Amino acid sequence: MRIDKNYCMSSYLTYRYVYDPEVCFKEGIIHRHYEPVLDDKKIPCHTATDIDANIKKILSELDLKHVAVLLSGGMDSAILASYMQGCDAYTFRFLGGDYQVEELNRAKYYADQYNLKLHYVDINWTNTVERYLEPVMRSKAAPVHSIEPQILQAAMQAKLDDISLMIIGESS
Repeated sequence: MRIDKNYCMSSYLTYRYVYDPEVCFKEGIIHRHYEPVLDDKKIPCHTATDIDANIKKILSELDLKHVAVLLSGGMDSAILASYMQGCDAYTFRFLGGDYQVEELNRAKYYADQYNLKLHYVDINWTNTVERYLEPVMRSKAAPVHSIEPQILQAAMQAKLDDISLMIIGESS
């Protein structure tokens, strides 16, 4: 294993992971190498009908009593929420001001629309970022994206609610 902080930082900024599995940021802190999905494991979709059918197929294979969606109020998570009627949904609620009001309203709208049980994940700097930043960084052995401490907090809250799988709509 070769240590090259500059290579790792550049690679991470480019790909959001360290491209070369033989290079790490620091001695003793080995990142998990990202493996892209192999072509034979990808699900080809050529039309909206293909996308719809494949999402339905994937979700039909899950026990949805223990599955939740991370519902931001944006289009990506709203798309997935439409397939998960009656499930649990988790949305972030910032406790430090008037931010995110529109997203909270949209998350509530989609939760009501799709009969989702909405849970609020109350976030703030001290109890979220300061508390979960280091555990996330140590687990990844790499830089932390700004949303990751909140995702860890939501996952821990969902686990207490007997949720075993959280669906995240990034890039839906």
